[in-house]
Amino acid sequence: MPMIKIGLWVSNSTYLLICNNIKIEFLNVKKSPELIKETSLLILDETFSEEGGLNYLNSINKAVVLMGNSTTSTARMLLKNKSLFDMISKRDFIMLEKVIDDFFKESVEYLRIENSSSLSLIKKEDIAYISYDRLLRRSIITLFNKEEYFSKVSLGELENILSLNFIRVERGYIINKSKVKSLDFKEEVLVFYDNMTLPLGKRTLKKMESLVFTETFSLNI
Repeated sequence: MPMIKIGLWVSNSTYLLICNNIKIEFLNVKKSPELIKETSLLILDETFSEEGGLNYLNSINKAVVLMGNSTTSTARMLLKNKSLFDMISKRDFIMLEKVIDDFFKESVEYLRIENSSSLSLIKKEDIAYISYDRLLRRSIITLFNKEEYFSKVSLGELENILSLNFIRVERGYIINKSKVKSLDFKEEVLVFYDNMTLPLGKRTLKKMESLVFTETFSLNI
């Protein structure tokens, strides 16, 4: 489980529920608000806004997960300053472990690639895509500068390690969707922002359309 400091500002019953069921060490920032500064992630419920917590959060930029019946004003404020990482209901508190895992994936900037003779650190944002070579039985990590790194780690394992910016397409590729510029259906290629291209079938490109261009305005020309 990730080595990050996570703060809880929730009701006493929710605090006990979380701590008894999720084996992570949490900081009780409701009891000791000064600890907010030490956290990377805050988990809050409606008691946060009811008990003056906003006075602390307004001056501290933290990633936040809202639980339960948190007020609309709190959610809007967090959305405005881009602090809101996720929202879950208290009934689904067990999902909190996955949310924390997702946050950890987002916060880790590098992959460590090592073999018997070398050790390399790769910045995740520099990865264009990852493919799999059946003959070599290796995953191939391709960077935007065209460098390639080979790994015994499977695509499935890499998919679990990487952040939400990476998506699995077909059986043999993981794509950095945050760097996709366009989908060329005529030439059947995916185009990245540096104009690197990756050949993919029309069916795959069509599936990617809804996965990559979700938060956009459509302008037909």
